[in-house]
Parts: sequence; structure tokens; C-alpha cells
Amino acid sequence: MTKVRAHWRNAPATAKGGAAGVVLAAAVAVWIGFSLADDPPTPSSPDGVTTASTTSAQPSTPATQLAHALRSGRTRLGISTREAARRSGLSRARVSEIERGVESPTAPELDTLSRVYELTMDEWATLVTMRQEIS
Repeated sequence: MTKVRAHWRNAPATAKGGAAGVVLAAAVAVWIGFSLADDPPTPSSPDGVTTASTTSAQPSTPATQLAHALRSGRTRLGISTREAARRSGLSRARVSEIERGVESPTAPELDTLSRVYELTMDEWATLVTMRQEIS
């Protein structure tokens, strides 16, 4: 278990805040994205594209499925949005908007990101189909 230090001169959490301090620290850790427990790995399809049927969150629309599939491709490659933007020639904000499902990629943007993320032709074809469902 990870120890949580209180903010008061490195005193143990129980010295100043008691159990409430530990609970608050755990809630803050979860809120900012740190997991206190081991999360099970997210399954993906044999072709490597994570789809709505293989995730626990299950994106519900073609736009969110497309965004999720692109983000999965980038994270599988292990590059940041900044690096994806540099390699693709798109702005970092544009890559982020596409991967969050805020905006749909144009056909050329989808082609470029597919190449940057080193997607297979089958993965690319799936993304093109998803994009056509959005339009």
C-alpha cells in the first residue's frame, strides 16, 4: 500500500487529519488519474483495434468509437499527442480534438494519422467505415 503524507511538515496522515486525511488523499489521487488498485488490461480485437464491444466503457456512437480507436492506436505505439502532432503535421490541439471525439477527422487527416499510428490496412478500412457513418 502506498503511504500518503499529510501536507503539514511531512507528519503522518493520521497525526493531523486522521482517517479523513487518508480518504481525502485517496479521493484526490483517483480524481487526478492515479489508480489505487491494479486495473485489468483492456482487451482488444485480434487486429489490434480496440472497439466498443471490447471495452468496459463502450463508446456509443460512431464518432466516439472512431476517436477511441485512434487513441488506442496512438497509445499502442507509445507516442504522445505532441509527438503524433509533430509526425502528422497537425496541431496538437487538433489531434486531441479528434481523439476525444470533439471533432471528426477529415479524410486526409484520417489517412495521415493512420500512417503515423502504423495501422494495418484492415484497421484503416474500419476507421474509414466509422468515419462514413458519422458523415
